[in-house]
Amino acid sequence: MAVVAAAVAAAADDVPVRAAADPMADSGAPGWINSLMDTLGVPGAGIAVALENLFPPMPSEVILPLAGFAAATGRMDLFGALLWTTLGSVVGALALYGVGALLGRDRTVAIAARLPLVKVSDANAARCGSPGTARRPCSSAGCSRSSAV
Repeated sequence: MAVVAAAVAAAADDVPVRAAADPMADSGAPGWINSLMDTLGVPGAGIAVALENLFPPMPSEVILPLAGFAAATGRMDLFGALLWTTLGSVVGALALYGVGALLGRDRTVAIAARLPLVKVSDANAARCGSPGTARRPCSSAGCSRSSAV
């Protein structure tokens, strides 16, 4: 009964009312991603994935299922979703690489140390390689592995 009263009051004020079951009523990241894909189509999914590379708090584990669901319901083409999200991932990774190349390793590690959800040890592992891979020997004090040649 309270829902009906709220709808009547909102209609009287000419304020649009959204149903609670409306998936687009979500105000978090999934709602923003859905609106981006609805506005831009499949390129919106690619942009969201590119941004996910640059801003870690927005996970691709949210973006890709939403793009897949949109493709399954006919809101976008599946091949286009695969192509644009892959392209977005590559563009985002290249942009992140470019930022790291411009700043240099020491500045990048210092910034990474201040970011939440980012481990500096991951940067050292990426530089030195994981056990069993042929990479150059690591001379960093934070890495004790040597390459397997």
